Amino acid sequence: MLDSVVTLVNSGLHDFWLVGGTILAQAVAEPNVLDQMRDAFGKFVESGQLWAMIIGLVVGYVFKTFIS
Repeated sequence: MLDSVVTLVNSGLHDFWLVGGTILAQAVAEPNVLDQMRDAFGKFVESGQLWAMIIGLVVGYVFKTFIS
């Protein structure tokens, strides 16, 4: 009876075993967190979001100094 209730969901990096919508167990396929952080930062720089953040900080600081 338990086999009909337990569902295995594969979402790429993680496998979840669900029991009626509640996560019973989780298996992580890639536990190397530092490599994941390096890849995420590389995509952050490559997509141009780093420049947008720097420009936003500079414009925000200039705007703050003129307002106060």
